[in-house]
Amino acid sequence: MKKLLIIMFFLLQLNCYASEINEDSNKDLSLEKLLNLDISIASKIRQPSNEAPSIVSVITDREIKNMGAKNLEDILKTIAGFDIYPYAWEPSPIVGVRGLFSNTNEVVRLLVNGHPLGNSWQGAMGFWEGFPVVFIKRIEVIRGPGSALYGNSAMIGVINIITKDGKDKSSLSAAYGKFDTYRADGQAAYTIKDADIYVGADFYSSNGDARFVESDYATAIFGPKGSSAPGYTTEGFQYSNLFTQFSYHDFEFNGMLNYSDTDEPLSLQRTLTDDNIRRITNAFADLEYKKSIFKNGSLSMKVYYDYHQWHHDSEFFSEETASLLSKIGLGYPEGENLRAVTNIENYKAGGEANLNYNFVDGLNMLIGFQYEYHDQFNSELSGNFNGVLKNIMIDGQPYIPWQYFEVHNIKNNCSILDDGSSCFFVTNNTRSIFAAYSQISADFFDIFQITGFGDSFSVTAGVRYDEYSDIGSNISPRLGTVYALNDKLYFKLLFGEAFRAPNFRELYIRNNPSQNGNPNLGPENITTFEGLMGFNITRWMTTSLSYFHTEMEDMIVLVPNEFQMGAVFANHGTVKSEGFEGEIRILFDKNKYGYFNMTYQEVKDITHEVIIDKYGTVYKQKDFSIGNIPEIIANWGINMDITRYVNFNLSLNYKGERKRSEKLQFTKNSIDTDGTLEKIDKRDAMDSIIVVNASIIFHNFLWANGLEFQLSGYNIFDEDDRGPEFDGVVANDIPKWGSNFIGKISYSF
Repeated sequence: MKKLLIIMFFLLQLNCYASEINEDSNKDLSLEKLLNLDISIASKIRQPSNEAPSIVSVITDREIKNMGAKNLEDILKTIAGFDIYPYAWEPSPIVGVRGLFSNTNEVVRLLVNGHPLGNSWQGAMGFWEGFPVVFIKRIEVIRGPGSALYGNSAMIGVINIITKDGKDKSSLSAAYGKFDTYRADGQAAYTIKDADIYVGADFYSSNGDARFVESDYATAIFGPKGSSAPGYTTEGFQYSNLFTQFSYHDFEFNGMLNYSDTDEPLSLQRTLTDDNIRRITNAFADLEYKKSIFKNGSLSMKVYYDYHQWHHDSEFFSEETASLLSKIGLGYPEGENLRAVTNIENYKAGGEANLNYNFVDGLNMLIGFQYEYHDQFNSELSGNFNGVLKNIMIDGQPYIPWQYFEVHNIKNNCSILDDGSSCFFVTNNTRSIFAAYSQISADFFDIFQITGFGDSFSVTAGVRYDEYSDIGSNISPRLGTVYALNDKLYFKLLFGEAFRAPNFRELYIRNNPSQNGNPNLGPENITTFEGLMGFNITRWMTTSLSYFHTEMEDMIVLVPNEFQMGAVFANHGTVKSEGFEGEIRILFDKNKYGYFNMTYQEVKDITHEVIIDKYGTVYKQKDFSIGNIPEIIANWGINMDITRYVNFNLSLNYKGERKRSEKLQFTKNSIDTDGTLEKIDKRDAMDSIIVVNASIIFHNFLWANGLEFQLSGYNIFDEDDRGPEFDGVVANDIPKWGSNFIGKISYSF
């Protein structure tokens, strides 16, 4: 707490200093231009952010550069309500918003220039950790539901990455940092007559910061002699990206190739192994035609194609596990491990058209239609052990659970299962989606020329209908009102419903020892109420306070199933998230600004599940905290050009204590006969933590105006930053990188 108070005092002093040196020199800068940028993410029409029927944040490319952001995580964690932490076995981060999340981030819709990223297997994996921030012009973020416009996955947030284009500068850069981290970027931007051309290339590589893990899932199953723990995680990665944008008259083309070759910190089984490779190839292309029609209307038509390949070569359990199993006659040769290779490919192709029409000043209508076709193919698994965990036959040879396959890389197909059940992965799954949406936005003060009651009073009402070929239909409504008393004070009241369709993994995966699909799944649904009061204190300072209440129903979770091994996906449970967000932003010019935001959130399971002791005692769960979510998140930041040649940026991210789940179970003691209740998770709470980043830029040289040198430090006080491991099988949770730095040289022209 002492360190927190010292840093807060330092930031306040910097803010005051910035105010003193800029108050007279920047009176020509308007608050509307600097703090209330026009955005389109909230309603697909351009409007100032304080008039948008959503709670919106905007991060510009200048802010991204000044903070020295390496990836999307560094950017998003500065936004109110966002909690970013590591996935247990994936290099991709988990993006939590207002205490809600999914392991594959499929409750947050990620867009690039309005194009929806992701697939029906595992969302937008590969983009979350590997998207090159140097391509970004700005990011528009909605906290709250967005399915009324964007459909599937827009449950707790929508993020639209707006890329640079042919009107931006060309540049070259190279960087080197701790852990043998290398990065190289090149951007070429060109405008000729009516054509704008932009091409960007990025390569990012690192050995990563190996972090210590005391025990893992193998320890829990086989004991210390059957595990590689204690030991160190593997963190290396390589990301390669190529992006292009071309516009000519009313046409715009976007195309991107994203390739990642990464180690995984832990295996899919949350065990400490040293040979896990995940390769992901993502590619998309879209072509859009925009045309003004009639007098006050515009038409947009888009076609697009996305491709995704997930190749995973995983050491499920280490040589220590294999050695232990070989001692009980399961046949593992010396030095062998338990591994499997998975390959999945899929694509989606689709089109969208919408018409936007202004009837009169203040009255706008939007109608749109969308169609997508998804196809998953070449899904296969090969391995060297019987991971089905039941007796199987291969070419007349019986194999018991965990037994080593004498012939390596036996493909897991229907023929190896003695009961004739379906494959581990079902190939050639397809899905088609049809959607229609409409929205009306009306500013009654403009329409009826009302004066004397404020500047504006607008209502936005919309609804979207989605029809899925495999799970049925869903309707997503929204309603938002925005009232501006004057140019300083405004209010928002918002309501929305959103959904997430079950993915192919949750629907169709089979014969897995830990998780099995359920073709009868329905979508997850969420209902959110929000309120916001915004106040523009001065022309350089704005503040807001918002309240949110969200309930997520029919959650897709794993539940025990007596008819299948392991667990099965099911629609089960309701979670409520409630809290407040406060924010203040100060902006004196493009390089002198500061911000502070804080989120208080309370996330509870309100399912009221009934549990029964083996002796017949019945208990109905009360509302309980789901645990591992900080009640308080806070961010501070300051940026200022100390001189013409030096820019300094400091940011601080505070995460409060993460208490464990309060869910109860009956004691598993065999001699207990009175139905004693106890917490399932008995671990101590995770301590609160403050992570500080800093970046300094040297630029504006008279002898080379486009040349810049930047040095950025991350977690500069080397705090023991960790993400929660919800099942408790990894001791002391999931460690993140310690203190590290990157030095960068760039030249723009």
